Amino acid sequence: MAESGGLFVIDAETGDTTQFSSTFAGGSNSITANASAKNNGDYGFKMLFDGAYDTAYGMKSITPADEIYLRFYIYIPSSLTIAVGYTMRVFGANEPLSNQVRFGIYNAYGTMMWKLQVAYDSVDFADEFALDTWIRVEIRYLKHTTNGGAEAWINGTKYASDLDQDLSTQISSVYIGACQCGSNPDAGDYFYLDDIKADTSYIGAYAAGGGVDTAKKRMSATHLLVPSFPMAILPD
Repeated sequence: MAESGGLFVIDAETGDTTQFSSTFAGGSNSITANASAKNNGDYGFKMLFDGAYDTAYGMKSITPADEIYLRFYIYIPSSLTIAVGYTMRVFGANEPLSNQVRFGIYNAYGTMMWKLQVAYDSVDFADEFALDTWIRVEIRYLKHTTNGGAEAWINGTKYASDLDQDLSTQISSVYIGACQCGSNPDAGDYFYLDDIKADTSYIGAYAAGGGVDTAKKRMSATHLLVPSFPMAILPD
């Protein structure tokens, strides 16, 4: 039984990418519904790269909102190549290259980490980073003139929080997939996404037919990290 509820669910169970408002893939890259990419159900999404471009993502438009939570599952194979010192962005708010909120996979000079970017702040952390397995990620975006920003949960535990920014833009679209940043994957590289869901409060683990993981309150935080300063702006 498919998941339901929330603002939207994108689970690839239509067998194509029509659950997104639109998709984009650079060069001969692709984002497709694929049976081998599933976390639940029959299909997940596969991002496949041609070695020349690093973009393959879907966009979903929503009614403009001050706050949104987006949960997704990601499978990163050990074969995926990301250029040293670069980030493969897998989430962007409002536009994939904006300086609002972005989340991705960072090659920290040989150590693979998560990277949460809010405006020009950056929080990098390796907690719960694993290859060849499904990982649950949840991102919160909050518009506020002084306490705006983002938070990130990995497998249900909050590891990053940056809520002291002036984010004056309502969120009207989210981008998920490979949203560029000079990550330079090799030809044939890929990763999977599945069970994407958005809501106005903490979502938690996948539950067939809907529901939430009530064991994790939205503000129950452990392992909070502060933004690292100064931050080098990564080239796009």
